Amino acid sequence: DYFDICSTLIFGRIIDTLDEAAHERIGNYNVWPDILDALVFMYSREHFGQNIGGYFEALKQNPDKYLQRSSPKLISFLRELKKTKTTFLVTGSHVDFANFTASYALGPDWPELFDVVVGYAKKPGFFTGAKPFIAMEGSTETDPLTPSQLERNHVYSQGNWRDLTVLLQRLSRKESPSYLYIGDNLIQDMYTPSKFTKADTIAIVEEMAAEGMRDHPTPTHPDARYLQSRFWGSYFQAGTNPLLEEPSLWADLIKRYARICVPSMEVVADYPLDHSYNSFTESVACADGYYPAEPMTLAN
Repeated sequence: DYFDICSTLIFGRIIDTLDEAAHERIGNYNVWPDILDALVFMYSREHFGQNIGGYFEALKQNPDKYLQRSSPKLISFLRELKKTKTTFLVTGSHVDFANFTASYALGPDWPELFDVVVGYAKKPGFFTGAKPFIAMEGSTETDPLTPSQLERNHVYSQGNWRDLTVLLQRLSRKESPSYLYIGDNLIQDMYTPSKFTKADTIAIVEEMAAEGMRDHPTPTHPDARYLQSRFWGSYFQAGTNPLLEEPSLWADLIKRYARICVPSMEVVADYPLDHSYNSFTESVACADGYYPAEPMTLAN
């Protein structure tokens, strides 16, 4: 998770600094409470509107440095998809922050791409819990809602998967519609909905573009240098010996709980809406569900 991965580096550097100051390895440390306080201060949802905490301020002042725009091709794909499917967006970000990033990435009319938008969803608990949806007035939460009160073309806060499916069934006019959930967090967006709901999932894993793929060996991710590790090796392979060909924990989770895996939604937009994908199953090779091709470390 890019929101908290920085804490790993900060934690390590604080330990090194304390040891250097003491001229020895201290062994016992009490720094995590301070790091946790800092993370809460940086990311508390109220701080986006209040311009405090550092993170939101920097992002708003220089979005070009931290955000990427979606291509017109992807936006067109989403518009066409909505013509025949009921689409929804579920994000852990509060509505004001989500609106800022989505407006930059998808344009100011981004809510029109979805039939319903859910902010501050508190995933992965969204898929297993029963918190009610909360109505919104601008960026302010107001009253809790029952499933029957949910409507198309609205933005809500919090909520749960069970109540959302009640709305989706009503909007799609189907008693048992098929659900497809797409996300880039392997625990929150892939494992949990696949394990605890009837939704199929697509995993978005940027490391595919960062490490290179079969027939696409040159890394294309603009931040590939940050997503590769000479120490830990490939994201998709355990150990550093390519001859062992043992999938990593993450590669195993992808195969078990995702239908397919792509480096970005831009890849999905390259295919027609009615394209038939080969998905991960127990009876095929691990690489069959990767698009446009399997990662180099998994390629035979």
